[in-house]
Amino acid sequence: MKKFLSGILTGLLISTTLISFAQPIEVKSYINEGFSFIFNGERKELPPEYKALVYEGRSYVPARFVGENLGAEVTFNSQTKQINFVYNSHQTELEDIIENYENEISKLNERIKELEEDTSTRQDNIRYSTLPITQSLDGFEIRLQNFDFNSFGNVSYLSLNLENTNSAKPYKILPLETKLIIDGVTYSPSSSFLDFSLFNYLNNGDKVNGTIGYTNLPKDLEKMEILFTVGYSDGFTEKTQDVRFYIEND
Repeated sequence: MKKFLSGILTGLLISTTLISFAQPIEVKSYINEGFSFIFNGERKELPPEYKALVYEGRSYVPARFVGENLGAEVTFNSQTKQINFVYNSHQTELEDIIENYENEISKLNERIKELEEDTSTRQDNIRYSTLPITQSLDGFEIRLQNFDFNSFGNVSYLSLNLENTNSAKPYKILPLETKLIIDGVTYSPSSSFLDFSLFNYLNNGDKVNGTIGYTNLPKDLEKMEILFTVGYSDGFTEKTQDVRFYIEND
């Protein structure tokens, strides 16, 4: 005699010892061996000990086979007549972690977009100046005098004057950290074309003139950003601060 579970989990049967219900009913069904089972695109064969049955036009397949292939642990409670499906908690945790990472990536992409828009806005608001131009930092003056573009082969020279006009703190620039930013590309100075006098600290009243050389700059230079790193001492520690110039050719 075969016992069918109707109306439970869309007609699934569980492979376990069957406990008789209140009144067993004998029904006629037939085995269908033509079923195919595809889980997430992967074909799975029904084990020989399982059978797929057809009864009154409905198909019944083993609940354990289907549940386990869907990642669930399947048990049958003979006392309560319950079929229990418990899905893999580890897989669920991984899915939650992946979802959280995807949410964080989405937030980061939105933040990157905001920063790009903000950078574009700030670039539009930048005022470019022609040389000569001077900036002062607490009494330390940096005056950009001239820029000789490719005047010596492929070497371009930035001429500048530095002066500590009235600061009690000694100041200097870091020549090797003086960058040119042109069309988003950063160019560092060549150590072969630097005035070593620019490396010295300037005390109150000191001044110095010098040049910083750059090689292989792009042709038809129209605008550029010049980034200076200024070093100073408060008597205990050495500190640095950035000073930026925005230059255009006249």
